[in-house]
Amino acid sequence: MATVDLNKSILDYIYECPVVAENPMYFCVAEEQNNNNQLVPMNEQYNDAVEFVDGTVERTYRAEILMYKSVAYNPIVTEEVGGKKIPSDVYLNENMEDMTDGQTLIDWIKEQNDNRHFPNFGEWCIIESVKPTSNRLSFNGINVELEPPLAQYSVGLEIKYLDTSKQLWN
Repeated sequence: MATVDLNKSILDYIYECPVVAENPMYFCVAEEQNNNNQLVPMNEQYNDAVEFVDGTVERTYRAEILMYKSVAYNPIVTEEVGGKKIPSDVYLNENMEDMTDGQTLIDWIKEQNDNRHFPNFGEWCIIESVKPTSNRLSFNGINVELEPPLAQYSVGLEIKYLDTSKQLWN
């Protein structure tokens, strides 16, 4: 039985997303730089493994995908028309564009799940689903000690799969 590196499989899979493929992707440790992405696997919890009588085990792989983006301090609402402030067409707000990149990743993950396009976990694993843990990108904060300051965003990823490597019968 050949062993598959689940982390590498997920990195390869996530890198298929166009918004991720445009930028560097790191595993666990990344230098905080504009447009860097980072995959951080989470611990498997005891209750994540459900054992069945035939020896099959349902498992859950969880990870966070961190995205680092430069921060813009441009106001969104800058014009006043008829006594009401409205969004400016003059400034493209970089922060909103960064949120759009993250939302694109979330939507891509959902689409891959709907199309049943999954990472390759090897012949002994049957993937049931690959889903984001939220419908919205999380904003984790700004590191103002860097120049330029960088915002950190994250997308949670959850993969449910059956490990059939110890299955007793088919």
